[in-house]
Amino acid sequence: MQKIKFKSFVLVIPILIFSGISFYFFSLIFSTLKFDVSKNKKSRETKYSYVISSSDNKILSKLSRKFEIDNSYHEIPFFLKHSFISSEDKRFYKHNGIDLKSISRALIQNIRSGYVKEGGSTITQQVARLLFLNNDLSFQRKIKEIFISLILEFRYNKNQILKLYLNNIYLGSGAYGINEAAQVYFGKFIEELTISEIALIAGLAPAPSIYSPYQNLELAIKNRNKVLESMYVDGYISLANKNKAIKEKIKLNYQTTDNFLDDKLLINFILQETDKKLEVKMIISF
Repeated sequence: MQKIKFKSFVLVIPILIFSGISFYFFSLIFSTLKFDVSKNKKSRETKYSYVISSSDNKILSKLSRKFEIDNSYHEIPFFLKHSFISSEDKRFYKHNGIDLKSISRALIQNIRSGYVKEGGSTITQQVARLLFLNNDLSFQRKIKEIFISLILEFRYNKNQILKLYLNNIYLGSGAYGINEAAQVYFGKFIEELTISEIALIAGLAPAPSIYSPYQNLELAIKNRNKVLESMYVDGYISLANKNKAIKEKIKLNYQTTDNFLDDKLLINFILQETDKKLEVKMIISF
């Protein structure tokens, strides 16, 4: 009788473990599939592009809206798209969220160098971290990241995933997304950025604080040149374009601390009033 009870107990344990693991992954799948990009707090989505000028025609602020995920007509500029693909995930359009070749290459490079030199994460994996996880270096987090990446590739197409990435990636100096980075570093719309400026921003992705042009312009330019070289090797820019971009002098959008707070308060007030007027206009039109 005791043997029968013991056997039953031994059988129950793996069933409970399997049930627990199944429930965990089912919850993960369900939460990822029902995720609503428009309600994502990290996204800080801008509804429109804007330019705010003073009475003497001095531009106070200029910001592009974030990329519309479900709008196929709202395209990512060619050089911007391929600067990040070339520097962050060359096989982006070939893998299904996980790139075993990149992971293997990164592992070999890290073993040779004796420290973590390359991460091997795809753009999809970075989106999984940005939207659902954090940067904790744990095995459990990595398993979640891989699993969510596969689900993201199932739910969204490549351009949508790239838009999610460019809308949410932190690029330093308080800039979340490429649109805010274009504003912070150059005071421009995304479409106004030169190849050189795009490459500099793309070069911030691995470590925004280390490569910040405000902290170390020389290092930021050095990393920009690496991105330009990668784009050239991958066939996204010509040799003439690469050389021209390398020679281009970087003109940063420096803003003094004296007027930054006042400008920010004024801009936020103007945007709040604009939102109110737009809402009233939409109600009247209906």
